[in-house]
Amino acid sequence: MVSDIIEKFAQDEKLNGYREDGSKISVLIVDDSFAFRRLMSRIFNLTGYEVVEEVEDGALATSKYGFHRPDIVTMDVTMPNMDGNAAVEEIMSIDPNAKIIMVTSLSHKELVEECLKRGVKGYILKPITEKQIPKILETIKNIAIGDKK
Repeated sequence: MVSDIIEKFAQDEKLNGYREDGSKISVLIVDDSFAFRRLMSRIFNLTGYEVVEEVEDGALATSKYGFHRPDIVTMDVTMPNMDGNAAVEEIMSIDPNAKIIMVTSLSHKELVEECLKRGVKGYILKPITEKQIPKILETIKNIAIGDKK
């Protein structure tokens, strides 16, 4: 079962959502797809991360970022009301040290490149497969705790 596999990642200190001091890494999930938000939330929760909130557009992301100040944000590129690119710009104006990872399909490569120029720390390609989960978790943890591997 997928959740059994994901729960095993919680035991791996390179993948789980805990810092060395035992505190949880906080995550804000931003995506207009409810199903994708739920999937990411489930993965993060099962591996020890603290999901502070899930929101469906960039406008909500900017206000929730200011409220929660999460360790890391996963941000979709294309969303209604305010796209990921504009939200990155807003969040970086609030906090130039914000750690944001874009979530996108290959078809939005140019938008991701713009976001990377604005300070985004990396990106995740959709759709996410079970095999990708360990690498995604390792990347997110490394960025969240300041080790940009």
